Amino acid sequence: MDSPAESRGEIQGPSPMELVTLALGGCTGMDVVDILLKRRVSLKNLEVTINYQRQQEHPRIFSEIEIEYTVKGNGIKEEDVALAVNLSKDKYCSVSKMLEKTARITHKWKIVNQ
Repeated sequence: MDSPAESRGEIQGPSPMELVTLALGGCTGMDVVDILLKRRVSLKNLEVTINYQRQQEHPRIFSEIEIEYTVKGNGIKEEDVALAVNLSKDKYCSVSKMLEKTARITHKWKIVNQ
């Protein structure tokens, strides 16, 4: 881990808060993949992008988090992706459930049929 340059860091690694976003992306991404595969969706790839805003004052916790899923595969249906994302959000992803106590989390996705 490291800190940004303005905090005397050398940017040699992710900050602690960036690691939290990695945990969120990994947690929900693994859920979505698992649910889609159980539904026999022909999934080739899933990319998860996390965008966020933090409070200006200390402690600079997350205030807004947007999770964007790019789902790639064959014949992927909107309802399958919606179900997988909602199950992750509402039931399975413990990182998301913790963060939603202090941040507004939104979800969106795009499907790329290949």
